[in-house]
Amino acid sequence: MNTFCFNLTLPISKKNVRIRELKNIDFKNILKFIQNNDNQNLSVYLDYLLSIYTDLDFVPTNIDKFCIFLMLRSVSIGNVIELHTTKDGKKAPIIKILINSIIDNLEKNLSGNYEQILEKNDIKVIIDLPKSLYINKIENIFQDIIKEIYISEDAIGYWELDKVEREEIINNLDSYFSKEIYKHIGKIGNDLKHILLFENKWNVDELNDIVLNPFCDILLEFLKNLYNRNLLNYFEIGYVLCKHARISLEYFDNMIPIETEIYISQMKKEAKEAEDREKHSREPGRQSVNVHPLNNQI
Repeated sequence: MNTFCFNLTLPISKKNVRIRELKNIDFKNILKFIQNNDNQNLSVYLDYLLSIYTDLDFVPTNIDKFCIFLMLRSVSIGNVIELHTTKDGKKAPIIKILINSIIDNLEKNLSGNYEQILEKNDIKVIIDLPKSLYINKIENIFQDIIKEIYISEDAIGYWELDKVEREEIINNLDSYFSKEIYKHIGKIGNDLKHILLFENKWNVDELNDIVLNPFCDILLEFLKNLYNRNLLNYFEIGYVLCKHARISLEYFDNMIPIETEIYISQMKKEAKEAEDREKHSREPGRQSVNVHPLNNQI
């Protein structure tokens, strides 16, 4: 079945990717991982979603993955982030941030040229940015940062190997490569420290500036905050739509979250109109009318 797709030019690879809209069934699974605080399996699941929602034919860096999921959130759930904050201990106005502005900022400030070639004897190692959104120790960075390894000009197909095989190869590399990888990480960290994912220009109490850092879990934590919703409430929404809008659970699971919000908003509107008609009918001399069945349910 044909589905709506949107395009995004990735800021690091500079390649264009087509992305399909996120379905409720996968959104609910994301919420389960978030609410279980299971970062490792959430990262694995997000990689799986890349395989079914995009036409990628290569393994992108974690910054490119981050931008894909920003765009997916913008199109499928909503482009506006609303933050309820305080300033000096008092309630502050609601802060609204556009997700597209974050993507635009990254596209503007990222050069895309972070690749480096290391050579010693007959071994050549190409390093870049990490691939994984889940980085909890330095060993993960070393595995992720390698793009390809050549021995006597022959590529070993590094990303076709499993994790254990990649780890074994890294452990057998000359110490020269380890030292240069450490330098590479430091240089990129220094180059990116001026790029902010979020700037607390309102000086509110709860927020801090968030610096772009591909060598820790900050990208994954940022995505978790953007996608997080009340999981129980989402199941209740599915129940209400299936019962009162008479749609099937399969149909609900294949809707996108922003469509779900439109359905619920319209049903709330109809319920409110029915309640107003009921109140109006209770005025002296008027006949009572039936109240909308969704009142007090959504």
